[in-house]
Amino acid sequence: MTRIHTHPASAGGCVALTMFATIIWLLGPLHAEAQTPPWQQPPGSDWASPLESACGPAVAGPSDGQGCGTCGPGDLSGACGSGDCGTCSIFGGGCGLVMPHDDWVRFEALLWWTKGGHIPALLTTSPDGTPQAQAGVLGQPGTTVLLGNQQLNTDLRAGGRISFGTWLDPDDNLGVEFSYLGLGQSVDRFNMSSSGSPILARPFFNVETGSEDSHLIAYPNLSHGSFSATSTSDFQVAEFLVRKAIARAPGYRIELLAGYRFQQLVEDLNLGDTSTMAASTIQISDQFHACNDFNGGVLGMATEWHRERWSLETNLKLALGDTHSQIDIEGSTSTGGATYPGGLLALPSNIGVHTADQFSIVPELGATFGYDLTCHLRAIIGYTLIYWSGVSRPGDQIDLDVSPSQFPPTTQTGAKPSFTQQTSDFWAQGINLGLDYRF
Repeated sequence: MTRIHTHPASAGGCVALTMFATIIWLLGPLHAEAQTPPWQQPPGSDWASPLESACGPAVAGPSDGQGCGTCGPGDLSGACGSGDCGTCSIFGGGCGLVMPHDDWVRFEALLWWTKGGHIPALLTTSPDGTPQAQAGVLGQPGTTVLLGNQQLNTDLRAGGRISFGTWLDPDDNLGVEFSYLGLGQSVDRFNMSSSGSPILARPFFNVETGSEDSHLIAYPNLSHGSFSATSTSDFQVAEFLVRKAIARAPGYRIELLAGYRFQQLVEDLNLGDTSTMAASTIQISDQFHACNDFNGGVLGMATEWHRERWSLETNLKLALGDTHSQIDIEGSTSTGGATYPGGLLALPSNIGVHTADQFSIVPELGATFGYDLTCHLRAIIGYTLIYWSGVSRPGDQIDLDVSPSQFPPTTQTGAKPSFTQQTSDFWAQGINLGLDYRF
């Protein structure tokens, strides 16, 4: 078992102290009205909260004989009589169009795509008639890569996000929010079999001969077999935020954000082949698993703009923290009724659990358009982009340099393949559709 630790102690400590100080500032006095500047005065002076204007200006209610036509802005308490004139729906206006906003919950369906993981050349073929020693060998005439030198898990993925929060003071200047985002698992599969033609081979660099080589799976009049590869990817985010209004006026609102963020990327790459030669069958398995956990503080800014029933929200956040990566490499070979440790690219020299820690940055950008269906319910559509530096992807951990003397059932050990953590970046982006309910 190999363990690599790179502790960003000083950077992580500075980030933690900065986040803590910022949250303490945001959580300052909840009722410091005497120190509130004029441009940040709560409702009741000469401006309305952004959500009060979300349903548009007050309009004369229908003449129902109960005085609804005389209601003023925000008058939903029954002063208009017993009639329900406080509605704000797509089917007609009402008097005092005010959207309550002490608490909120938001549900969104996601249609996103993510940056795929790169894989090296894993399966090759050559024209029939190619000499056995050259079949499937990279760099030889006629060799074609059937799987590799490409990215996997780049398909469109469905998912969901839920957010809920509440304001902690009567003036809606300070609030808290929790959100969770999850994307459906992305799965890429590749399967190919051959009775001998076409030729199937798994390429590698033979460090003992100093030249390209291959492991034959199917070759005319020699062997037949199959190859399979499965790649999976899972991504999720959880976040807690403190929201503090720093500027408010009719039709807009600006907030500072600070809090904690966790996100996780879990990916697997499983390779296997079965080859039968005469009466002997060999099954080889290589498995590469990578789990990345990010924990860090987040700072940001959010804006909200309103014009009658329409709204536009924007947010920009930056999270700084540690990414803990765990890479598990396993391999096995089964033949003659026995199973041995070690496959083709996962051998005793790199098999094991490998861990590392790295400082990462995670910026997020989002924009959301909304339309108020009622005084409580808003339809929303938006876009989100998340970037993540310093992640470990399973395909990047594959070392094609191999010492064949380690191939089972031998018990010899060699220097190759070796494990050296390789990091890259990851991003996720897409369209969000949902409903926002205020109460």
